Amino acid sequence: MELNLRRLRILREVAHHGGVSVAAREMHYSPSGISQQMAALEQDIGAPVLERRGRGIVLTAVGRVLLEHAEILLAAEADAQTAIEQTRDTLAVELTVGVFSTVAAGLIPGIVDDLALRHPEVRLRTREIDPDDAGMELRHGHLDLAFLIDYPDATEPWAPGITIVPATHDEPHLAAPPGRSPPPTLPLADTAPPAARTAQRTPRRRRGLRSSESARRGRPTGRRRTASSRWTKTRRTQRSVAPR
Repeated sequence: MELNLRRLRILREVAHHGGVSVAAREMHYSPSGISQQMAALEQDIGAPVLERRGRGIVLTAVGRVLLEHAEILLAAEADAQTAIEQTRDTLAVELTVGVFSTVAAGLIPGIVDDLALRHPEVRLRTREIDPDDAGMELRHGHLDLAFLIDYPDATEPWAPGITIVPATHDEPHLAAPPGRSPPPTLPLADTAPPAARTAQRTPRRRRGLRSSESARRGRPTGRRRTASSRWTKTRRTQRSVAPR
């Protein structure tokens, strides 16, 4: 036996109004449509649920038992609908996450799969940004979370109100052709071909002269060297950040 909630709802209206015509008018059905649904319900349970008495219609003994349980089932349906709507409205959230190319390819797919299993109500939307712009985007409210690159020996002075959480460590490796294995410690500049190393010396002296001249004129110096030193670190840390 399979009970149809829509037919149970019609049965309740017929019993409440004491007739098919009034129930049809309240539910915006035709009287014949109500009668057909009641006939189908009786076929589902294998027993009559309505009987004529005088000019009206009353429930049979089976109909009264069925109506008692129909009230419970219909109330449970209403509670389920309310709970689903509340959960959908209060827990469903979309997070905008700032990423760069390596994070988008290496970390985001796993994070999306994990969220789908543990928190299906959370939707993730990514936006590609420069890691150096992460702090500003977070402060302005353009992002909820962001991945950035930080170095253990030269950490960035991030603005107050931003929480830094280590996500993963990224260690670059040096590859060499067969027969040219580098020693354990090797300056990065020494890996260049001899001609390139010779060509690099002259520009360095020229930059030094320009820096000295700039210092005499009161211009700031060292900006290029500071930026370069950041990228020659042997270890970097990818971090995720969020506003507090």
